[in-house]
Amino acid sequence: MFSAFTTLNNSIDNYTKYIDGELMRYFVTLATAFAALITTNSGHAETTPYDGTGSHLYVVTEAETKPNKNYLDIKAHRARTIRSLRYAADNGNRVAMFDLASVLSQGIYGPQDLKAAYNLYEAAADKDEPRALSVMCQAYLLGINRPVNIAKAMNEYCIKIKVSQPALIFSVAYDYEHGLSGPKDETEAFKNYLLAAQTGSGEAMNQLGLKAINQTDKAEVAREWFRRGSAEGSADAMFNLAQMTAEGRGGFKDEKEAAWLYVNAARRGHKGASEWLSAQLVSPEPLKRTILYKDSKWLITQADGTKNTKTPKSFDVKDLAQFFSKYREEGGTDISATMHCYITESHIIDLCLNQAELPVGYNAGAILRGVFNDKLTISPIDAKGQSTAQSVFVYNFTWSFN
Repeated sequence: MFSAFTTLNNSIDNYTKYIDGELMRYFVTLATAFAALITTNSGHAETTPYDGTGSHLYVVTEAETKPNKNYLDIKAHRARTIRSLRYAADNGNRVAMFDLASVLSQGIYGPQDLKAAYNLYEAAADKDEPRALSVMCQAYLLGINRPVNIAKAMNEYCIKIKVSQPALIFSVAYDYEHGLSGPKDETEAFKNYLLAAQTGSGEAMNQLGLKAINQTDKAEVAREWFRRGSAEGSADAMFNLAQMTAEGRGGFKDEKEAAWLYVNAARRGHKGASEWLSAQLVSPEPLKRTILYKDSKWLITQADGTKNTKTPKSFDVKDLAQFFSKYREEGGTDISATMHCYITESHIIDLCLNQAELPVGYNAGAILRGVFNDKLTISPIDAKGQSTAQSVFVYNFTWSFN
């Protein structure tokens, strides 16, 4: 998987160049908010509510979240956040539009609303908000919560994206592949898909997977591209990976992980995944949620980077905040991310998906994925005495600079 750490500084630079002077950041202590929303009894995980992402909900432990103790009234804070964003968005602030769209699309602070979210993304893009331009370029190009409209995508949104951005590179590759503005050129398309993938484009990774799957003996390569694309948030990649995982193509067969992927693709508005869910006679059982922190220690080990596998390194996440030192110097507020990771029958993390990330644009989720990766070995039994095989590990993290 491509390293998130090598691209972090570029992401911060790109983001801060246009955000200055537009809107103060409103998002504080989201991890606490997630914890406050969960009130069910942890002793009855098998009957607890389904959270819409393929996992059960129950009481979050300190291992799963790093709350800021300064905010006790989470509901009041959440309401203030939404009011502030709506006020700014209603008054035409493009950054507020994008951030409110991110809240709605991820289902943070309330029910998910993809229709309202994409209306706000488009309104922000029409004001040339850089992140929104990338969203709407791909939305109209690929039909992501919008009807496919190639002309609108290319002429109104893609063309305005900065040269180094993944969405623009992806649109160039897509143009070459389909001959949108000139003759088709498969060589140039492939080259640009690779470049877009290297800059973090999940949609480019999905396209590379589709190219590999049509080649003889390339199922394993295709599956890996779909896995990478899924990690970067591509619903198409999640859908394709679900199909391969259900069939055992290019790797192990796991119908539970496949169902989890279908649920997550559908949650992001994927039509095929939604149709798959509707066709099931019985709704997929939400995966059990495992706790990997006990007695102030992680129930996780990691390879030490050498051939010595008998003495794995201890696992720790305490140094994550160092990657945001530049952001702290510029007066930024808290950065928060929530990630769900699927643990296989072999007690290895196969895939981590970002379920929430605010503010968008700092690769917070990518950094977490860089830490929780397939080089980690999970204890067979979690902190509650349950098997960790075919379960989901949830991690909420907030970088607080207050």
